[in-house]
Amino acid sequence: MKKRGPKPFGNTLKEAAILELMKRLRKTRKGSVVPSYELVASELNEKGITRRSGATWTGRAVSKILNGKDVVKKRDYRRKRQLKITDYLTIEQVRLISEKLKPNYNLWVLFIFMVYTGVRRSEVGKVQVRDLDFMKLLGTPTITIRAGKGSKGLGKKWRDIKVDDYLVKVLRQFMNNKNVHAQKSALFQNREGNPFSGSDVYYRVLKMGELCGFDLHPHKLRHTYASFLYNANQDQFFVAQQLGHENTATTAIYAKTLDASKTEQLEKFHENLFTEAGS
Repeated sequence: MKKRGPKPFGNTLKEAAILELMKRLRKTRKGSVVPSYELVASELNEKGITRRSGATWTGRAVSKILNGKDVVKKRDYRRKRQLKITDYLTIEQVRLISEKLKPNYNLWVLFIFMVYTGVRRSEVGKVQVRDLDFMKLLGTPTITIRAGKGSKGLGKKWRDIKVDDYLVKVLRQFMNNKNVHAQKSALFQNREGNPFSGSDVYYRVLKMGELCGFDLHPHKLRHTYASFLYNANQDQFFVAQQLGHENTATTAIYAKTLDASKTEQLEKFHENLFTEAGS
């Protein structure tokens, strides 16, 4: 017999995002104490975020959730052997989402950037103008991704990823529209002019999904990029370089995701997926 009663907090994408924001607000800040539950509740209320019932947040309610009561159990994050069809987008879905997002220019550019580069949400805000090497006379344009997963300190785990001329065109237009040209300026900034945090990216990708009627999250866009990139060139080592995987075994799941017999149906990666998605 099923247990009746309200579902635990974090059961929906919206609640999962709120839960993540709570955790971020509670993180110890340099040179200060951990923010109180009351302070976290106050910040949530200031942002206009309400509880499931529509009521405002209290320190007690935040404490109850953050201490593991009435919260969805943590998922099993054991390494996947193969992606499910729901873990990534199809070419048709990418085109459809791109078309629906065009009226919301900022979200559209972020979508194209993430699905075209496969970057992690934590890496988006670290991309600066000086990292965009679009002036190569010989060779493919690149973007430097700073301080990848597990990196601590400067110069560790940086990588240069190759990008297509179409993305170069989109980003140049975006920088002109936003007047972002200073070398150390973040490419993607929030309303306060600060670089996107991982949570900023997460919320925006959720918003994309809401606007387009899709279940979206940042890693789904990364899986999309990796799956189609592998099936376009069958080069597991290249995909690992682009994604920043230290071990190509991590990349192996993409080799198994799409049936090899369907590879012939895919044209060159940037021509078939991204040029048409943004044209």
